[in-house]
Amino acid sequence: MSEKLRNLGEKAVILSFYLLALTIPLSIAGDNIAVAVGGIGLILSLLFSREKLKTVPLKPILPIAIPELIHHAVTGISRLFKKSDINHHLFAYFISFYSSREESRLRTALNILGASLTISVVAVIFEAFTGQNVKHLNLHTISFHSSPTRAVGLLNNPLTTSGVFYLLLILFITFYIKTFKKRYLFFSITALLGIIFTQSRSYWLATLFFSTSVLLLLLIKSGNRKNFLAGTVALIALFTASIAGFPILKNRLESITNTKNNYSNLDRLSLWKSHLKAYTNEYSLLQKIIGAGTEEASKLCWHYFKRDFSENFPTVKNFSESNIKVHFHSGEAHNIYLKFLTKYGILGLLGYLLFWAYMIYLNISAKELWNYSIVLGYLGFMIAGIFENNFTDAEIQMALWYIIGINLALLRQGNGKTPLHQTEAG
Repeated sequence: MSEKLRNLGEKAVILSFYLLALTIPLSIAGDNIAVAVGGIGLILSLLFSREKLKTVPLKPILPIAIPELIHHAVTGISRLFKKSDINHHLFAYFISFYSSREESRLRTALNILGASLTISVVAVIFEAFTGQNVKHLNLHTISFHSSPTRAVGLLNNPLTTSGVFYLLLILFITFYIKTFKKRYLFFSITALLGIIFTQSRSYWLATLFFSTSVLLLLLIKSGNRKNFLAGTVALIALFTASIAGFPILKNRLESITNTKNNYSNLDRLSLWKSHLKAYTNEYSLLQKIIGAGTEEASKLCWHYFKRDFSENFPTVKNFSESNIKVHFHSGEAHNIYLKFLTKYGILGLLGYLLFWAYMIYLNISAKELWNYSIVLGYLGFMIAGIFENNFTDAEIQMALWYIIGINLALLRQGNGKTPLHQTEAG
């Protein structure tokens, strides 16, 4: 009986691995179903085959998990499962690490992921040039336009859609560098088109950093691998031509530095200033160390935001409080570093930075070209985090944990020289 349950658990985890590859670019509801299947499989595997899962590295998770656990232990453990940013999305990490150890299985998952990415990007491009989301399609009023609108995509939000596309861009460029397979270049180009037409400027910056850094990496490290260089140059050229070819996209790119009358930029500046002032002036010593939590951080920020908003918008002093609240965005910092600082305190911010430092260290220690590529991708994601709460967005977090699981599984299978091989449980 235990053997049957063990096999059932393993099959459920592998099925979940494929389901996540299908749903990550398409549906957060689908992601949740996939991790539920995988979660059941993981539990069965732990109960009847502990040897299989105990090798999943836990150390990378600890820098983020420990500050959150401390915060909730002090402020109320009952909120742990409702307010924590480490939740069931983490199953994607265990599922992908467990399943990626077999090359044919990983290859199949990447093909599924590339196909579902293509569907999602086609939906974005269709929406950009028709103004209609495919979920709410009206064939009687459909018309095509030469100037693209901003598309929200199948994930219903341009920021999270673009964030998922960016993470998949990292993944497929990395596998293109690792394997020479042209299909991974095709999927990379597909992801890039999706990023362009969701018009999310933070991921435009991340993509520019990532693609140009990878090009420099290949020029320095790749020797005569012309295919790598040609592919990267093609990505950069496509991105540049697309932006330059559409005035609306060019104007949006130029708006990144507009701090005079761009509402999106000014909202962020006001939120950043208000959160910093609240943290400095209103937080108790304990709150500065372990954070105030989302609701209290928002409340303390609001006290300063009303004044900062008026300073940034001197021509709209007659705005009512309800109008100002529209710009307050429920107190979300739109900066992942400020979010961890205000929600989980200095421990939370340091933990988040240590998490990325450790991931970068593990990959650099491997000293392979593809490891350097994924490090540059992670750095681009961190750049985007200056302007977004990207790490804590559900769709993005699911994709990120999935990719990190694959990343660490490949490191574990590598040449044995990385710190990941020094301990089985850590």
